[in-house]
Amino acid sequence: MMSKKHFIQLAAIIARTEDMAERKRLCEEVGTVCAHVNKEFRWSTWRSAYGVSQ
Repeated sequence: MMSKKHFIQLAAIIARTEDMAERKRLCEEVGTVCAHVNKEFRWSTWRSAYGVSQ
């Protein structure tokens, strides 16, 4: 199971992506995986970490 520590590590990688379109794509794709493995996953928190809107 993925923990908060894992989500933070993934977030750090995505946040370093300079191209906003690519950052949004990564945010959505990685977020989908995270949501499937953690029932407490919150899309709003995940997206706001990158300044990405839905």
